[in-house]
Amino acid sequence: DLVRSRGLGDVYKRQEVKYISYDEAKKLIVALKKDLKSDYISRYMILLALYTGMRFAEILGLTWDSIDLKNKTILIDKSLDYKYTHDFIPTKNKEARTIKTNDTVIALLNDLPKNDMLVFKKKDGKMPSNTAVNKSLLNACKRANIKRITFHALRHTHGSILLYKGVSILYISKRLGHASTDITQQVYLHLIDELKEKEDALTNTILSQL
Repeated sequence: DLVRSRGLGDVYKRQEVKYISYDEAKKLIVALKKDLKSDYISRYMILLALYTGMRFAEILGLTWDSIDLKNKTILIDKSLDYKYTHDFIPTKNKEARTIKTNDTVIALLNDLPKNDMLVFKKKDGKMPSNTAVNKSLLNACKRANIKRITFHALRHTHGSILLYKGVSILYISKRLGHASTDITQQVYLHLIDELKEKEDALTNTILSQL
């Protein structure tokens, strides 16, 4: 993945996919929710990314009419070009997707003020910057006493957790908005290999009992 490396000359560098474990994710959630207030927009964005796997630009472009609070679904049909035009643009794979969420996410969204069509807009009318949100995430990682990660790693953490918990690669691919399952398999190839070893052992155990 190409990851934005703020603070290091503001350049792009290629690095391996990073994510945190299931237990680390739980610690991060506790740190984010402690003394949580609706003013802490960055924290809400981090939590939503962790719970949904949405991209940063997709979260910034999220509007209230895309959220079905009753049926607990989120329509992801656009992104926000936060770097240049600040206008709505298509999602990365140019396709809309609807994801199912849970009561926790709905409760978090209900905490936020609804005085603008955009879900994540500060009281001063400005959008949270990528730098500010990543700084908030860094501080949360420190409070949780876990390794430091970038915002994009939340998306990989979401996918990794689902994969480890036995969710199909096809479902994960559609939920993350990948153009194909081939992309998903390449991103999580290391995890798939690890799981294959476990499945091989389980298969041999089952067959040896016949």
